[in-house]
Amino acid sequence: MTSKNSFWVSLKENNKRRIWLWILSAFTYLVVLPTVTAMFISSYKTNNSYLIEQYGESAGTERIRQETINWLLQIFNGDNLLLLVIISGVAIVSGIQGFSYLYHKNKIDFYQAAPVKQSRRFLTIWLNGVLVYLVPEFVGTVLCLLIMAGNQMLTAEILQQTGITFFLLLFVYLGCYHMTILAVMLTGNILITCLGTGVFFLYEWMVRSVLSGYKLLFFAHYSTLNQSDMPYFSPIAMFIRYSEKRSEGQADILGTVLQLSLFSGIVLALTYWCYRKRPAEAAGRAMAFKITQPVIKIALAIPASLFAGLIVSNIVGYSPLWNSGSSGFPVFSMAIVVVVVCCLMQVVYEFDIRGILHKKWHILISSAAVALIFLVFSKDLTGYNSYIPKIDRVSSAVLISPYEYSVYGDDYYDENLKYEDRMEYLADNMYLSDIGSLNKLLQKSIDSLGKYSDLSALYGDENAEWYCLNVMYRMGNHKTVQREFYVNMKDQETLELLDRVIDSEEYISAVYGKMIDTIYQIMEKHADDIKLSYTYGNSIDTGKLSEEDVLTLMKRFMEDIRKTDFSETRKEISYGSLEISVQQDKGFYTMNLHKEFRIYPSYENCAAFLKEKGLYKEMFIDPDEVEKIQVINYNWDKSNTDVAVADTEVYTESMTDNAEPVFYEDINAYEGDPYMVRQTYSDRDKIEEISHKLYPMNQGGADFTSDVDFDTDYEVIVYFKPESSITASYTGSAGCYFLKGEVPEYVQKDTACQDQDDKRSQNG
Repeated sequence: MTSKNSFWVSLKENNKRRIWLWILSAFTYLVVLPTVTAMFISSYKTNNSYLIEQYGESAGTERIRQETINWLLQIFNGDNLLLLVIISGVAIVSGIQGFSYLYHKNKIDFYQAAPVKQSRRFLTIWLNGVLVYLVPEFVGTVLCLLIMAGNQMLTAEILQQTGITFFLLLFVYLGCYHMTILAVMLTGNILITCLGTGVFFLYEWMVRSVLSGYKLLFFAHYSTLNQSDMPYFSPIAMFIRYSEKRSEGQADILGTVLQLSLFSGIVLALTYWCYRKRPAEAAGRAMAFKITQPVIKIALAIPASLFAGLIVSNIVGYSPLWNSGSSGFPVFSMAIVVVVVCCLMQVVYEFDIRGILHKKWHILISSAAVALIFLVFSKDLTGYNSYIPKIDRVSSAVLISPYEYSVYGDDYYDENLKYEDRMEYLADNMYLSDIGSLNKLLQKSIDSLGKYSDLSALYGDENAEWYCLNVMYRMGNHKTVQREFYVNMKDQETLELLDRVIDSEEYISAVYGKMIDTIYQIMEKHADDIKLSYTYGNSIDTGKLSEEDVLTLMKRFMEDIRKTDFSETRKEISYGSLEISVQQDKGFYTMNLHKEFRIYPSYENCAAFLKEKGLYKEMFIDPDEVEKIQVINYNWDKSNTDVAVADTEVYTESMTDNAEPVFYEDINAYEGDPYMVRQTYSDRDKIEEISHKLYPMNQGGADFTSDVDFDTDYEVIVYFKPESSITASYTGSAGCYFLKGEVPEYVQKDTACQDQDDKRSQNG
């Protein structure tokens, strides 16, 4: 009984010495947090009162309530970065203040003279540091919940998520708290403790940044797909990962609790061991244990110098993969930083400027390690850049192409209308089995890069057309191997290999099938709270479809894409697209989502259906709808011409007073351009001939999915008649291109660049 009373007396006495910390914590959680919550709710009600006028008293109030609840959920789920900053700040201050007596020898003598066990003293201080966060945070959270309840904002979901987050954030606090105490145990004064705490929080991030930075600098096949420099051994990073998974509906609460508790427990055990072993004479010294001095110095000097090399490389433009810059400045900066860090830390260790001349062997070891690491990366001594996983060790793979078949085709969302990152979506849904074809593509990339001096020479080869892709191998040991590789789309073997992969059922199902299934689910699940619109057409003219038509067209689309080769589709220009638009009224804003499926001439089933509906068009520009066409020749290859002559006026007047059409503007042109020549055609025969050769600018062009190349020397503006249906839809004009080699000869002649002497001779 005496022992228990003695412990609580010690706890109470220790709290008296930490009263200012209690006041700070109580002010933060009992005053600031509830006040901000109340102000937040009041602000939302006031600023969005217009919804009551718009939707009526009952519906408007409910809209405001639901949106406010959504924001409160984000805040009290821990998505607020400020909350994590406050927690880590309280943990750092509490850890340093609680054991600050270790910085003073006289205080250590006083505590050691007291009849209290060392373990009890540690437990007393440690527990007070936990309570100084736990009690105010708990009471403050309850106050916030009461404020929400008073404003009819408290729901079962908020109550549940707040409880889970409170529990997890307690472990985040413990992790940060224990890391700070460990820094105290390893150091002898408050300044070095603060630096040590910063090192504990940032060291892994710096090391991971250095490794990824040098891979990106030297390895052509290093893939940044789904790569992150976020630390693994950090309580804050663990919680952020949990928050990200929760937002994706994949939260692993028990796993996160296990990680956080295991991390904080191990750090606490190490902290207590250091506390028991810490010598009394360590007070006032930089480091409590001499054995740790060279280890910490070298461990800091190596990544710091390599990190400095990366920064300088970015500043001076050093990029060996692109044959840019020189390694001189980066190497010089690394050498300087190694010396400075080692010398500065030795001065701090000894609290004597003469320490700059001591322990030179630390500099030599650090310099040798930095030079070796730099050499390993620059010469690829590990063979990273040429590594290809063995087929029998790979369970499946993911291929990430530069982009898919359309502008909106890269957008994915789930049945709850939540946007999904394209790379993450494909990584979750694609399981390719043809590892052999992927390995051959990667091997061809490795062999090809061996023939070029750098990537600039690779892309500068006029006889090749290079694109960069990513592949992620799922290994049998549940790890992944990711590689970036380059493909030459003018190489027939490469196209055949791509056909095998991209035309496979696994690829088509992941890229298209899963998304179409999701659209079906959205149609059924959100029939009452969303607005769906369906159109088919191109950037100039579109027509609406019914839901039944869309279901039929999507079915035929999947049939066509399964029997069409990727390499064959690349030779075509899409004549139209099925676009599905989703609108959902969120109260404060309208959410818009799009999905587009491009229809190619070789898609026979789709074409047959669209012809039945009268929507299929094999020509983009109907000459009967056109009033005049203006061709702009930029004459990019006439850079030595002194002056260009514009033969005709620029057409700028409005086509109609009623429709107020929007006119396309030649954005590449600028006033006074000496090489640009404009020519306007109003003759019906020429309009008809030119119209048959025109393609809207955003309808295609040479890229990974298209081998069709526009002639961008010529920019064409088509002006439609005032009475045309296109003008009536507020499109007064459209920007178009010719295909290369299809510019009519008279257009080339009419818009050819002429200097002043040639012009005067013609006029004479």
